[in-house]
Amino acid sequence: MAGRKIKAEILTFTKGDLDPKVVENIELAGRTCYKSMDKISLGSAEKFDKGIMARGHESVIEHSWFVFVLPKKSYNRSYLPEYLLTVMMANNLLSLTEEKDKYILSGNARMFRDLFRNLPCWDSEDKSMHEQLLKAAPVLFSDIIPPNDGFVESHITICPKNVNYTRAEKLKHWFACARITGGSRAFTHQLVRHRRMAISQESQRYCDEAGIYENDYYVIPPSIKEAGFGDYYIEKIKLIDSWYRELQKIIKEAGTGKANEDARFLLPNACCSEIVISCNLQEWRQIFKMRTDSHAQWEIRNGMLQILRQFQKLFPGCFDDFKIVNKTSAIVLT
Repeated sequence: MAGRKIKAEILTFTKGDLDPKVVENIELAGRTCYKSMDKISLGSAEKFDKGIMARGHESVIEHSWFVFVLPKKSYNRSYLPEYLLTVMMANNLLSLTEEKDKYILSGNARMFRDLFRNLPCWDSEDKSMHEQLLKAAPVLFSDIIPPNDGFVESHITICPKNVNYTRAEKLKHWFACARITGGSRAFTHQLVRHRRMAISQESQRYCDEAGIYENDYYVIPPSIKEAGFGDYYIEKIKLIDSWYRELQKIIKEAGTGKANEDARFLLPNACCSEIVISCNLQEWRQIFKMRTDSHAQWEIRNGMLQILRQFQKLFPGCFDDFKIVNKTSAIVLT
């Protein structure tokens, strides 16, 4: 028995383009909550995604990203800012930037769904936006019905190719999704405090956590090992595991509650918890700035440094100003 080590992997990323596996990635994120990855099969993603939306669990579809470009030359100069003001008032979570020749608007599936539901009325751009999202990911938008009052041509374009994004635009409109395993509940409690980020985390309410000892499903702080109390620590994990099983049995036999949901109150922060997180590169920079600093807790530093190293290869020029020091922390040079 040695405990788990944290591992971070990039599930998907976009650079202003469409994610061809957006429906499948949403299923993987959602099944992380229930540890039901064994149920993933060919064609299962569409059924899963429809099911969670039907139940109102739209947080999972936040693991997606869509970008629209609105060229200024195609619009009346005074109309476009007024239209975008209406959009941002309907959903202020969308990302918006302005350049000399265009506006760029981006967000996840839930943001766009909320936009359509909150608009006081639909303009031609809204109808065009919905039509293109429907083509890109029909399972995520087919239940949103636009007003039936005709369609007016729009110049708005979803994820256009050959766009020369500035660095600032890359940070706001490029996106990445990561899955982290082997981290403790103490680790995830820190990570979920960040804003403007999609989160799908293993649910101790629904998952049966019996066997955290036998399955090495726990984390040992290095300081415990260094102090020579590793065996003592592991014995306590074993004891808690047995308490959890006993309480599960008592609750089941008494019929007074839900076994996993109520027995979880005994589980320690050492218990592992899988998590999937998604956000644009601007928010990732804020996470790295806080969580790779030498003052950050050792476990979250470990996980975020793994992702930072991958991002420095995937997104040249966006994270080059982070310098990894002694392989244990990073500093921002600018």
